[in-house]
Amino acid sequence: MPRLITKPYKTLPNGTPILADIYTACDFDIGPRDNNPIVLFFHAGGLTAFNRKFLYPSLVQAILKREWTLVSVDYRLLPQASPEDLWDDVKDAYRFVVDDLPGVLDMSSASRGKEASKKIRRVVVAGASAGTYLAFLAARYFDQLSPPPVAIMTYYGIPSFNHAFFKSNTIIYGDEKMPKEKFAALFDDTNVSTGYTAPSQRFDVACLNADLSPNTLYVKPKAGEVDEEPSDEFPRPDLYDYYLQENTYPELFKELEGKLDFGSEGRDWKKFPKCVLLHGTKDVDGPLELSQAFVDEVGDKNARLVSVEGAGHMLDDRKWLDDEGVEMNGIKEAWALVDRALDGSW
Repeated sequence: MPRLITKPYKTLPNGTPILADIYTACDFDIGPRDNNPIVLFFHAGGLTAFNRKFLYPSLVQAILKREWTLVSVDYRLLPQASPEDLWDDVKDAYRFVVDDLPGVLDMSSASRGKEASKKIRRVVVAGASAGTYLAFLAARYFDQLSPPPVAIMTYYGIPSFNHAFFKSNTIIYGDEKMPKEKFAALFDDTNVSTGYTAPSQRFDVACLNADLSPNTLYVKPKAGEVDEEPSDEFPRPDLYDYYLQENTYPELFKELEGKLDFGSEGRDWKKFPKCVLLHGTKDVDGPLELSQAFVDEVGDKNARLVSVEGAGHMLDDRKWLDDEGVEMNGIKEAWALVDRALDGSW
């Protein structure tokens, strides 16, 4: 099975560690392969829920089969965290990957060569659903990251909250609005959270064999069969829907987005990292037009959209990389574009 190392990438002033899961199919001393990219991944969950364990096997397969390393990180969640807190977590996670990951993987000077750099030089920033918003922050603020990302890869993403979808009091499921009272305890709580993913939803390295094929003997826990999140835990996953119906996201991120120059005159897109956006045409949680608007603005020299016909949100759920179907075809096409971004054939 893949190797997993868990390390804190930062510690808050109150002593709370924020963790990163590091997955590799190679030995810790990755030697001649250490020039391969590192993928920094931000999980889905509306920026309000779940944690670094919320990722699907096909993502791990796509990355590790390339002999790349995957780093899936926690980050502070809304509503306790501010947008600036989220951006700080992105920067700190990126710094960890560039500066500290070589030591974690034991990239000794003996294996790397005396003249080799002790820093990671090629970082692909990736995300799923609302986690892609953090990946797009890395894209737009590329000049604040050193070295800048070599590519951005997003699954059913949100490039910007400055879009009509987030300003239309959208109700995704049902006809009635959620009452604010449902989230009263969550809004009143002041404790910082980095989320939780139930065993029935989290990724487990045991589901993959050493060659990264599916482990047919692995049985994924079902909801309720093992310890789940306490029943009195705040309803964090539903907060995305509540924020959506209340048009909260655009106002909440107004100041941060105002610094991003998205769609403004004079932005130098030539230096923008290559961005690959994967999106289903039937996505109602974050529709295709979110990604399409970004590609239209940036242009195909720096952004490519892979649309998956008939697919909804979380199009990779319960799927393996070698499964047949339009979803996996789209995922393979998208990662092939990332390959091209890295080898210069884009």
